Amino acid sequence: MKNLKKLIEWFMNLGTFFKLIFFKGDKVLLLLSPQYVNYGDHAIAHSSLMYLKKNFPDKKVFEISVNFYEYWKQFLKSHISRNDILIISGGGFLGDIWPEFQKNTDEILRTYTENQIVIFPQTIFFQDEKAMSDSKKYFLNHKYLYICLREKNSYDFVTQQWLPEKKDYTYLVSDMVLGLSYPKKKNMKKNAVLCFRNDKEQVLDADTKKKISEFLNKKGYKTKKISMTREHCEFPAFARSFFLNKKISQYSEASLVITDRLHGMIFAIITSTPCLAFDNTSHKVQGVFNRLRDIDYVLFADKDSIEQQLEYLMNISNVEYSTKNFNEDSKPLWDLLNKIHARRATDED
Repeated sequence: MKNLKKLIEWFMNLGTFFKLIFFKGDKVLLLLSPQYVNYGDHAIAHSSLMYLKKNFPDKKVFEISVNFYEYWKQFLKSHISRNDILIISGGGFLGDIWPEFQKNTDEILRTYTENQIVIFPQTIFFQDEKAMSDSKKYFLNHKYLYICLREKNSYDFVTQQWLPEKKDYTYLVSDMVLGLSYPKKKNMKKNAVLCFRNDKEQVLDADTKKKISEFLNKKGYKTKKISMTREHCEFPAFARSFFLNKKISQYSEASLVITDRLHGMIFAIITSTPCLAFDNTSHKVQGVFNRLRDIDYVLFADKDSIEQQLEYLMNISNVEYSTKNFNEDSKPLWDLLNKIHARRATDED
């Protein structure tokens, strides 16, 4: 069974093998991108690749999935030079909620000590002191590491508590998916998308979910439950656009979104869909919400005023998302990448 799984992974990543074998120049690599089905993480990878290709037009940008890294890390190591720029994909996996991803990140920092490494906008959340201490030494000792956080809770934790020594190398940057924008479907009927967590990050109780559904039905809304994840299922990078566009359509065709998933809220934002957002365990939903500007069609849920908030959102129309604020908020990242790019060009000369 293990060999069959590795064969499937080899087929899904065949193009990456050939690119690494035959490309001989310096490159930029996006590491730990998803094959597992989490649409938020796939949207992050999609947006990040677009961003990197725009910033490094004269360099080859490679994507290395978390599956490729875990199965073929030695092969990868033999095809990465010290001049290559390594980007660790953004998301919410740093910390000990998803320890396997933190382990991979620590290992990359320990292995590629001479490479410029940029962690794209992340949430970081530790509950265990030992796990926090174990990872700290790898982050602290890497002299070419730059860390981007997508909300202030994580930024304050890193710069004030965990790694104050790295403050000058730490940046507050918006989630990469906010750099995307999709057109809103017109002439929408009363239909509401319900997208709730069912994993270890959920805090929203079943009674609240039931009350929301009952209120929407009373108001004549047709409700549809959707998920941003799918267990025991993968799709490769070459199929990402197809599946991602199908998921985005579920949001652009809705007239209202209620969610406790960060990218449920962000997908609502980028499709100009009114949204009521609830928090999660690591508080990343509230953290990102607190940094939003000029978006009056998204509300952070107040459990004592849910019906009033939903009434307000039901009466919103003709809104249009702009990436203007993302472009402003991501300027520190843009400047950082340009600085690294210029430094590498000087080294090559």
